[in-house]
Amino acid sequence: MVSIVHPDDRKIVRHRLSERMNGNNIDPQNYRFRIMTGGGETRWVDIYDRSIIYRGKPANFLTMADISELKEAEQALRV
Repeated sequence: MVSIVHPDDRKIVRHRLSERMNGNNIDPQNYRFRIMTGGGETRWVDIYDRSIIYRGKPANFLTMADISELKEAEQALRV
């Protein structure tokens, strides 16, 4: 997964994934970062990550939404 993350955002994404996988942070988390598509386009995504119990075992529940239009609108308001 980290290979599609924009190079400028990889360090923080790796850090957060490491914390989650090591059990250091089990609280629900939201992450916003850029990804690179197969066509070379940069897109913004919002990831929601929550630890759950699934069929009696710990698991991570993830959702991902493309928020590129939201980020573009935020940028336009700043100008």
